[in-house]
Amino acid sequence: MDAPESRQHCDDAKGFDYPCGRRAAQALDKFLAASRPLHCSFVDRDRYGRLVGNCDRADGRSVQRWLVEQGLALTGPSTATAPMRGSRRRQRRQSSVCGPELFRRLGCGV
Repeated sequence: MDAPESRQHCDDAKGFDYPCGRRAAQALDKFLAASRPLHCSFVDRDRYGRLVGNCDRADGRSVQRWLVEQGLALTGPSTATAPMRGSRRRQRRQSSVCGPELFRRLGCGV
C-alpha cells in the first residue's frame, strides 16, 4: 500500500496543487477515532525499514481497505510487500488522492 506523506502536496485533476498528505492524515485520524483500540500485526519491513502489516479497528474494519476505498492510498504489486488482507489486487484508481495521472509529483509514490 502506498499513501502520501503528511507534508506532501499533489496535483488535482485540473493541475492545481493541494495538501493531499494533510487531507489523507486528517481523514485517517477521524476514521481511527471512531473505533478504538487499533489492532495491528506486522509481517515485514519495506525497503526503507518501515514496518509493513495489517491493521483493523476494534469493530473489525480494515484500515488499509478503507484507505484504498476512499482514494487515500493505492495498492498493487509495486506498492506493497504483501497484498492487503482480504483484497483483490486492483488497478490504481483515478480517484486517488494524488489526482488522475496517478502520483504525478515527485515523491508521491511509485
